Amino acid sequence: MNNTSEQSIVLEQDVSEQDVSEQDVVEAVRKHLKGHQPGGATLEVVPQGVRRDREWWYVPVRPSKEPPKRFEYYEALANVETELQKTEHLTVLLIPTGPDPEEAAA
Repeated sequence: MNNTSEQSIVLEQDVSEQDVSEQDVVEAVRKHLKGHQPGGATLEVVPQGVRRDREWWYVPVRPSKEPPKRFEYYEALANVETELQKTEHLTVLLIPTGPDPEEAAA
């Protein structure tokens, strides 16, 4: 095995063994979502839907209202995923959901 392959295997093990709690991930995502308001919508984590699969965290995100330009919503989520990877060293997939029907009706 060459040195590059060995380093890659060690890095993958370090990332997968990283001891990060679900609450840590939720807080990090919330912190990074604050700077993004696509179409004036605020974005919030749906904590009951958060799950982990190996080194990936899946985090549902809901806008306060339907953004007029849906692509802005998806772009904001992609930017937050990148920020989380670079600054928090978390591998997160933000799952877009629609606004809460009860809040949208109010």
